[in-house]
Amino acid sequence: MSTLCTITGTLRDLTGAVLANTQVIFIRRGVAAQDGSTVIPRQVSATSDSAGILAVTLFAGNYTATTIGVGGQLTTFSVAVPSSATAVLSDLIDAAPTTVTPQAVIDAQAARAGAEAAQAAAQNSAAASTASAADAAASAAQAALEAGYGPIIKNDTVITSNLSLPAGSNGYSVGPIDISVGVKVDVAAGSTWAII
Repeated sequence: MSTLCTITGTLRDLTGAVLANTQVIFIRRGVAAQDGSTVIPRQVSATSDSAGILAVTLFAGNYTATTIGVGGQLTTFSVAVPSSATAVLSDLIDAAPTTVTPQAVIDAQAARAGAEAAQAAAQNSAAASTASAADAAASAAQAALEAGYGPIIKNDTVITSNLSLPAGSNGYSVGPIDISVGVKVDVAAGSTWAII
């Protein structure tokens, strides 16, 4: 059975000012197995008091936390909740990642460059009409979308074969995601798979 951990800490903005009466929503990342059952993540909400102090009890695991500040401003960060009775929030927040360009972004940029090149070639051709340039751009954009890249990055909504995310890698999917019966998704230690 998973361990519950009571997390406390003071919420502050970048200037160090206390964030009083600020709501924080914690959503556990991924689906967990527990005692032979599947545990679906649920949302847990907590609000800091007038001194900015927040206290919340969560199961051990990785969470995405979102603060809802004054005027509805949203800030999102990752929290790794330990298997201990208590913890300090500032010790659990993941450090800001270095700049990473995932392969999907690189591929999307290449698809966009290809679409722009096709459009430019069509426009520069004396024989190309305005309609054919638009058709070339539309064809390139559709090809990028069908490949899963471009201004809309797509993913399947059902995982039908075993997948493995190796150490040193992170990945994301836009959910909901269904995993077929008997299929495993292995995420190596130190790696993260986020379903957004």
